[in-house]
Amino acid sequence: MQPKVSIIIPVYNVERYLRQCLDSVVNQTLREIQIICVNDGSPDRSLAILQEYADRDPRITVVDQPNAGVSAARNTALSCVQGEYVLFVDSDDTLDTELCETVIQEAVSTEADITFFYFKRFGSNQTSSIFRFLTLEDKITPEQKISVARYGFSCLKFYRAGFLSEHEIRFPVGLRYEDIFFHWKSLVLANKVSIVPKSLYNYRERPGSMLSSRGADYCDIVVIFDLVKQFLIQYGFYEIWQDEFLRFKLTMYEDCYQGIQRRFKPELLTRIKASLGEEEQRYCRTASRLRSKVRDFYAGLKGGRIAWIRYQLRSIAYKIERWIIKSIRNCVRQDTSGMMI
Repeated sequence: MQPKVSIIIPVYNVERYLRQCLDSVVNQTLREIQIICVNDGSPDRSLAILQEYADRDPRITVVDQPNAGVSAARNTALSCVQGEYVLFVDSDDTLDTELCETVIQEAVSTEADITFFYFKRFGSNQTSSIFRFLTLEDKITPEQKISVARYGFSCLKFYRAGFLSEHEIRFPVGLRYEDIFFHWKSLVLANKVSIVPKSLYNYRERPGSMLSSRGADYCDIVVIFDLVKQFLIQYGFYEIWQDEFLRFKLTMYEDCYQGIQRRFKPELLTRIKASLGEEEQRYCRTASRLRSKVRDFYAGLKGGRIAWIRYQLRSIAYKIERWIIKSIRNCVRQDTSGMMI
């Protein structure tokens, strides 16, 4: 059976969630799929679980390699792809069973190199609010494609396998925020981007995941955006995408500063300061689309004491707001679980 979709799952230390992920993949209504699982040196029972599923389902290929990070694991899997389209899945997330069947219909009919779809948080039926500004027409021109630049999660797209192979699009090994470079590079090179406005992917937030335990390597965010900028300049996209690029970069820097562990904040601040040229400083002063909290962050970096105090107060308010939202979500999930019982 020639697979239509190759599903790539990098696996590291996720035995608690792995069966749920694999069940959602093997039970896709589209049966013509290839499932490539790369065990990235997991110290737990993840490899044993993968082998158990592979023994039962010939569509599953298990690759076991020493720990080298998610980028290396995904790149290893890309060399094994046999399907017409590629889907990346994080091993603690799950898919709606009709995801592949639904999205491939759009991808084939539009002949798009990249086909987006939406996600919802695990245990919720609500589409994530990050898509509220997304327009649904196909994206062909640079001006149209920049509207989806902020949606950088590699797991929320079908990629045409021939497109990735032709342009040798791979993840940067040894760097965090690898999705950002992969996403912007593929977006620049894509002839067409289409969108399926359905929530088909279930994203799990969990303690101990990479995004909730940001260490020193998350200072790589500065390196990643330097790589993206160089690529945009090389292909003549920088002037067209400059406004969105700077807003995204400066917002991501501030977000990373908020999330990184306290002991690594000074190093990240040093890298951010060194990377800010006159272009970024002028944008911080004049751009109306930059959030007030982000604007205060950069004004504080330039020595504005009042701005820095204001930034700290805004940050505290933001954390309280996030805590309240998370608490409400947990209550809703518990209520839903009780009703199901």
